[in-house]
Amino acid sequence: MRTLRARIVGVIVALMVTLTFTTSSEVAPAGAINPPQSTVVGTVNTLYWDIAYFTNYITAYYGRAYTYPGIGYSNSYYWNFGYGCELYESQVGVLCANGSIYLNAPVLQSKINRLGDYAAGFWLAHEFGHHLAAKIGWNPPNVRGRELLADCIAGVFTKYGYRTGRLNGSDLWEGFWTLGDSEFYPYNGGQGYPTKADRRVWYQYGYDNYDPGLCAWYAYSVPPAP
Repeated sequence: MRTLRARIVGVIVALMVTLTFTTSSEVAPAGAINPPQSTVVGTVNTLYWDIAYFTNYITAYYGRAYTYPGIGYSNSYYWNFGYGCELYESQVGVLCANGSIYLNAPVLQSKINRLGDYAAGFWLAHEFGHHLAAKIGWNPPNVRGRELLADCIAGVFTKYGYRTGRLNGSDLWEGFWTLGDSEFYPYNGGQGYPTKADRRVWYQYGYDNYDPGLCAWYAYSVPPAP
């Protein structure tokens, strides 16, 4: 596993420039992604190809075929898209059986207004994390493990975004803020989902270790939520 981890990190790092960023404990709305965004569509359009390139590269490393997920939006808190997926009140997004990502626009716009643009961008990275896991075949045995895996992969992408210059300023912190947001997700450790505190730990772990394979390795050992 150490050898695999070193190979993944070495190949990815070779494509990137030096990490430079500043951190802040203060909330600054829509002031981080480069260029800063103030809408859900603008945030998605700015980040989509960065995340797609990153996840495509990792998928290719494992020798698997990649498809680019479509993006859809719900303009209401409740919406059944079909394709084996449904959004619920305050749910941020979902990866559907057809491989498309659907996002809850009202919830994500609220996060941008209150917390900053990467408070929505994180959830795009999270859903791409599910997409990456599906393409490679990473499938931890319970909901908690699968969700923490996607959070961890989003943390890996966040560091990638800093290193490539797409993210800057308070983006890392906006990921933390969105994970602790009261308008976040209806389950905080309920219905099999991890707690907000656990999700922040895994997001930080992905950022610090910069290795999606290591995220998957540990996600398989995560016990189900009580």
